[in-house]
Amino acid sequence: MAPRLLSGLILALVLAGCPTTEAPPDPILPASLAAQTSTAALMASTVAGELALNIAEPPGLGSCPSGTWDGDVLTLDYGDGCVPESGVTTELVSGKAVVTVAGGSGVFVGDLESLGFADLPLMGEVSGSTSRAGDLLSADVEFVGLTWTEDGTEVSLDGLLEVAADADGFVLNAASATFFAGWNPIVEVDMEEVTAARGDLGACFVPDGGTIRMERDSWDATIAYSPDVASSGTVTVTFGDRDPETATPCP
Repeated sequence: MAPRLLSGLILALVLAGCPTTEAPPDPILPASLAAQTSTAALMASTVAGELALNIAEPPGLGSCPSGTWDGDVLTLDYGDGCVPESGVTTELVSGKAVVTVAGGSGVFVGDLESLGFADLPLMGEVSGSTSRAGDLLSADVEFVGLTWTEDGTEVSLDGLLEVAADADGFVLNAASATFFAGWNPIVEVDMEEVTAARGDLGACFVPDGGTIRMERDSWDATIAYSPDVASSGTVTVTFGDRDPETATPCP
């Protein structure tokens, strides 16, 4: 064997046995992304609950939101910002939703027009159905292309959210919602029996019960909520094959 070829082969074998000095790649689903994803799903749930309550029992002029009808088209207008009278949140909500409501059925379809919280106007299509029995509200609210801008990045969420509400609070569920914020692939989100007291929902809140599970490629993460987690504001993110990590969704 030629000396040059032999020396090259020896060098290749030596390098192959040397550990790499490069840092390992970041997990494709780190705790920070899991916390951001859950926060986005919860914010969408707040908007879903607020819409469902006002579509099930439309408000009048001069309330928050102000409700006006044009045939079967209902406009819910929050103006430049007001605290919703539904009691869903104590935060200011601004913008409007324009929906067509099938008379007497609770079925609706429409658009969000910069509807959201301070510096978080949401745009997108919405549809679903609502029903009421006394103080109990049940609703399915589906968002398509729900988008907003966060830290200069356009964020979007699609998904069907199930909302149950009574005088005390909310129970929220979602199956295979999708969250996207400039990366590929998207994050799939499931919410199971997530609970919060009336008035505790908002642009960023920590529930007092339930779980949110997320998958991205072959990675998965779970956040379990409880009253202790809600009071501390710090969540523990558990993974399939990694050590748990902590994150603060609403610093």
